Amino acid sequence: MNIKTRILLAVFLLELAGYGLLLNYSHDTSRDALVDIRERQIRATVIDNYHRINALTDLMERKAIELAEVGTLMHTMAQQQAPTALETAIQDYLKSVFTQFPESIGGGLWYEPYQFDPQRRLYGPYVFWNAKREVEFTWDLNSDEYNYPSQEWYLTALPTTWPRDQARERRSYWTAPYWDEAGSKELMMTVDSLMYSQAGAIIGLATVDWSLKEMTQFTEANHITSNAESFIIDSQSDFILSNSLLPKSVMTRYEQLPWMQQLNIDYLEKGALNVSSNVGVNGEVYELYFLKSVTGLVYGVLIPQAEFYLEIDEAMQSIMLNGIVMIVFFIACMLIALELLLKPFHSVTKIIRDSIQSNDDDRITIKPIEYDQKNEFSAVVDALNIVYHQINRYTDELDQANKAKTTFLATMSHEIRTPMNAILGYAQILTSDADIPDSHQDTLKAIEGAGKHLLSLLNDVLDITKIESGGMILYYENVYVRDMIESLDKVFSVRCQQKKLDWSSEIDIPEEYIACVDRAKLNQIAFNLLGNSVKFTEHGRVHLEAAIESDHLILTIIDTGPGITPENQQKLFTPFYQGQAGFEQGGTGLGLAIIQKLVELMGGTVGLKDTSALGSIFEVDIPLNSPNPDLALAKRAVNDGSADYSKFELTALIVDDVSINRDILAKVLERVGVRTMQAPDGLEALNILKSVVPDILFVDIQMPIMDGLELLENLKEKYPQYLPYTCAISANINSHNNDLVKSGFAFAVSKPFQLKEIGDIVDFIVQDQFGNYTTLGDL
Repeated sequence: MNIKTRILLAVFLLELAGYGLLLNYSHDTSRDALVDIRERQIRATVIDNYHRINALTDLMERKAIELAEVGTLMHTMAQQQAPTALETAIQDYLKSVFTQFPESIGGGLWYEPYQFDPQRRLYGPYVFWNAKREVEFTWDLNSDEYNYPSQEWYLTALPTTWPRDQARERRSYWTAPYWDEAGSKELMMTVDSLMYSQAGAIIGLATVDWSLKEMTQFTEANHITSNAESFIIDSQSDFILSNSLLPKSVMTRYEQLPWMQQLNIDYLEKGALNVSSNVGVNGEVYELYFLKSVTGLVYGVLIPQAEFYLEIDEAMQSIMLNGIVMIVFFIACMLIALELLLKPFHSVTKIIRDSIQSNDDDRITIKPIEYDQKNEFSAVVDALNIVYHQINRYTDELDQANKAKTTFLATMSHEIRTPMNAILGYAQILTSDADIPDSHQDTLKAIEGAGKHLLSLLNDVLDITKIESGGMILYYENVYVRDMIESLDKVFSVRCQQKKLDWSSEIDIPEEYIACVDRAKLNQIAFNLLGNSVKFTEHGRVHLEAAIESDHLILTIIDTGPGITPENQQKLFTPFYQGQAGFEQGGTGLGLAIIQKLVELMGGTVGLKDTSALGSIFEVDIPLNSPNPDLALAKRAVNDGSADYSKFELTALIVDDVSINRDILAKVLERVGVRTMQAPDGLEALNILKSVVPDILFVDIQMPIMDGLELLENLKEKYPQYLPYTCAISANINSHNNDLVKSGFAFAVSKPFQLKEIGDIVDFIVQDQFGNYTTLGDL
């Protein structure tokens, strides 16, 4: 075997082994990325179908409300002229409306007995689509035999026992599904909208009869995969409206199907996508995606697991085949170029070495090799470029998977922060309630502490993810630096007292010193370092020094804790690393890693200045920018969350789709003397603003029907006078409070919020409207 043959064999074996290792390494990652991409496609399609269902039901409700408003107008006119004179107008109107409304089966106006015409007990004009697909008018349903006020569809919205002079809690009501025995023979539902007289009394209702045929057809025909199945359930009656897997189950209760019993539709959050894996139906295993619409319809899709992973495995086989083809191509190139291989060896080696570079963030960049000579190494260079292309492609796929992970964490943050808002909110309210027995206070404080700990863990994971992905951004504002440090002094003085540690501080910062910094991140750095000192110090003291040197903020934290060994000092700022003390105290091991990244982002340094068996000394050096004249100066809060503003007779409008969130905020405001009103979405809030003038608006950002940003645009256009008193509330980590303020909100807080934050906002608004004051007695 000559040297050329040995070189060919060695290169072939090395290339085959290297590419095999690369392919084996990337197989699982690529498969996971493909699974994630496919699942996101399925989720997007399911949610798109859900929005279409919402659009159909919303159209029905709006038409019923429009009919009700016209019915009210006709009732008013009947008081001024003979009712019989209006019959032609009513008939023409109904036929005109439903001629342009083919989605319906029919509809009408149904007045309470003797309400419309004192000479006629029943007055219910009705139109419907006949067999010729023409809109036909009828009075046939006005008979005493049919007696429409006793029908189930009428009693749904207007029970017999309900006082007619008292408004109902909702404008529209949906009946349970039923078969249209009289006309179309189709499965249908009726939406009722109440009609009120000018005096506010209930005078009847307007109805729109909706055929479910179109909705069930498009959901069953919209196959997400070739063998996917879909179903729709009415949560109000528990009846199955559509089931492509078992059509005979339509109009039976969903509990009769064992696999549907796990849906728990009464407890589903409207609009939230739910996923269940390994759902067994008729001997086959499915992935189940389901969610609940605004009107209570539960839409679900069953995806066979075997079919789902078959698509993924086919894609992976294609990738493997391409790899084999490239290996064969490389071998062919090497055979052709072997005679010219040795001559340009050194120059080609340098070119190859230069094509692989390391960036400042230790990430390797592989650039295509530019080599235009025709010699022994041409085929080697060509083959390497092919491999480089594959590596870069796999790297791009990994980046996409990382972005998907970031999106997932953002969604989970919103879903976790919403219940955490309830836990911490109620815990804070109950803890500050003087009527709660002391025996329960410790329990409540434990709940609050556990909730804050869980929130801290979540924030750590999200912060490190943002930092690693380059998504961490600085938000500057002008602040009083001494105020910030003194707030730390107050907080940790109490914490040390609770742990029976000595606390001391030296603050060498002028009272009126103002700097332009990211206040939230600066607070996070200081809180984490001081929190660690208190956490790991069992005896002795914790000391804080703060000073300004050449427009640099110097923070020094000294404690008498267990100290840090030389071995642990080398890994101190490594993510997820914990020493023995860290394992004993608990935590994520991310705190110091996040601190270091944040300090570097702000252009500063952090380090362990000294450590011994007697404790540790950390020092932070952060440059401070001069005040920015284009930014507002942070307000100095004076409220501790316990003031009483009842003398101001303030009213707040709370807009949030989650009733628990509205309840918490209402309790917080009412305990400081602010009256509250509530709206579940932006559209309802606009309706309230037509007749009520609130002093403060608290607006959730993420809501159905009309979200917080859409409501803000409406306020800018219709009610600009409310903008200085509007506060945004968000649980989305991608919506920074500064961005919300820039969009037009006067204030912004994140969920879960603190009582003091809400008290500060009320205090700022009171001072803006009524002037500065020391106590309520000064007014």
